[in-house]
Amino acid sequence: MVLYAFAWLATEVLDRETQAIDLATLAILQRFSSPLLTQAALLISLLGSEAIWVLGAVLLAIMAWHRRWSTAITLVLITVGALVLNDILKALFHRPRPTPLVGFLDAQQFSFPSGHAMVSAAFYFCMAYLTWRYVHGWWRGVLIAGLVLLVLLIGLSRLYLDVHYLSDVIAGYLAGFLWADAVILGSRVLSVRSNRRRRMRRESALSH
Repeated sequence: MVLYAFAWLATEVLDRETQAIDLATLAILQRFSSPLLTQAALLISLLGSEAIWVLGAVLLAIMAWHRRWSTAITLVLITVGALVLNDILKALFHRPRPTPLVGFLDAQQFSFPSGHAMVSAAFYFCMAYLTWRYVHGWWRGVLIAGLVLLVLLIGLSRLYLDVHYLSDVIAGYLAGFLWADAVILGSRVLSVRSNRRRRMRRESALSH
């Protein structure tokens, strides 16, 4: 379903069917432009880029301390994989940004899908998944709701800063969620198979 939604949206973007709503959204947001909001948007935008690597490093250190190696690998695959996949998709679609932007990689100058939206959706969805697994009580719901709100604000900040279109952000959310979900499901399947093999070896050893 999510893959279909992304494919449909990508087709609409290529056919320029989203141009009217994309431009209208940017025009509406620019009416609220102010120095204070711009600073806030820049700060929130950082939470979808540099801050993710800092927070990710902290989480990896905690996981290493508790010897949760499979969880650490899953987090790395989700975060780094989302970044690489985003660059590939940008290079494929070659959609110009509303405001030109120069990046370290050529693909970063393109707009579709939003890298901030995609990487933040993947990373914070992974955090929400870990929160659901390891946090209990009313804190779990509060933290997950906070993570969802943060991802939405990151996407909004990219629109406000005029570096992405609405369709870019939505596509980023879809692709980020899809990638993270695929990695998490894959890791769960491998974990179940690994536990099953260990159980079979143990039972075989006991029978002999």
